[in-house]
Amino acid sequence: MMSALSQPPSMLEQRAVIRFLTIENVSVTEIHKRLKSAYGNSVMSIQHVRKWRKLFKSGRVCIEDEERGGKPVSVSTNVLMDKVEALIQSSEMFVFPLLKI
Repeated sequence: MMSALSQPPSMLEQRAVIRFLTIENVSVTEIHKRLKSAYGNSVMSIQHVRKWRKLFKSGRVCIEDEERGGKPVSVSTNVLMDKVEALIQSSEMFVFPLLKI
């Protein structure tokens, strides 16, 4: 049962638990059951537990995401651009020199 002091676990925390329990040779179903028992319903799916257990069984030790190649994800929407512009205009930290054209 989740204690009142517990917060939703981070992905890294869950992966660390999965890694430890994999070393202990605990099954996927039992790992997921124990994660839910400790943290409630805010845990990763059993499919993700299965994926990470398999990675750890095959020798992976790092719980962090591996760097990926390719172009970084970027988002630019009019709403986002308007918010950024409003933030810049409302802040005294941003001072832009006048440009002569």
